[in-house]
Amino acid sequence: MRGIAGVEFGNSVSQTVGSVIQTYDLRTRFFDEVNLAYYLQDDLKVYVGYRYMYGKNALALGGEWGLPLGRGVMASLFAEGRIGENGYDGIWGGLRFYFGQKNKSLMQRHREDDPTNWGNNDGGSIGGSGSTSPAPPPTTTNGCPDGEFFDSFLGECTRFEPG
Repeated sequence: MRGIAGVEFGNSVSQTVGSVIQTYDLRTRFFDEVNLAYYLQDDLKVYVGYRYMYGKNALALGGEWGLPLGRGVMASLFAEGRIGENGYDGIWGGLRFYFGQKNKSLMQRHREDDPTNWGNNDGGSIGGSGSTSPAPPPTTTNGCPDGEFFDSFLGECTRFEPG
């Protein structure tokens, strides 16, 4: 069994993309990640885990299969899937390489050589709550919408009408 707990820090960020304002609220809050792993073979690990990240709970299921390549090198295929609340779910995987002075099983590498990589806990995504809303009409430097100007006599934006 392995786990990590801590505090994630963030802030609120907004940006305009086309005609939409995207807002992400990355709050400061507690997080944890716990895995209960079992080696079905020396080069095959499976695990079940629990995640509380970005204010959401999720069940995690994953595994890693090591393929010895010789000369101290091992490749492994890994995957993790999550099923969580409020649409917090997904699956990802990849190919990992281990390098060493001698050949070792995946279990030996995990126990003797490599520290646990806790940096891949978000699947590569921003985990804060996000929202979108329509952007206001574009404005020029004078505060009026494009094609209009501020008429100081009238005290309002008006469209220029020639003639």
